[in-house]
Amino acid sequence: MIRDFQTWNNTIGEASQLEDLRGLRVGIEAAHYLDHRLLNRKSISEPLVPALGGLPLGFWVHVEEDLNKFAQLQIEPFFVFSGLDIAKQDDPFRSRQEGAAVNANAWHLYDSHEAEKSVHRFGQSRRSTVHA
Repeated sequence: MIRDFQTWNNTIGEASQLEDLRGLRVGIEAAHYLDHRLLNRKSISEPLVPALGGLPLGFWVHVEEDLNKFAQLQIEPFFVFSGLDIAKQDDPFRSRQEGAAVNANAWHLYDSHEAEKSVHRFGQSRRSTVHA
């Protein structure tokens, strides 16, 4: 993700109708799109996704809805995926390690027959896996 993307976007971004982009090619910052448009939506929030792997069941439905809307408006989306920030001092895998620790704790609760606590803990994990 672009460093301080939200701050940067707030200084130049403006709200308008999607129709205003009809017929254009549009660059979409993929991490921001996934976090704000898809993964944080209550309608596809599934607490056991980190335990089961893969993506929320409603994920593809929402992606296809967005892509169909773009197609209707003749908008050509380009999803931009950033690489690792080698200048960043933080461990680039820290969030995945933290997510793995949350999942390990949730599995421990599950093994201890504390199913409700386990489901709640899995729901706190932001780690999901994608199988192509």
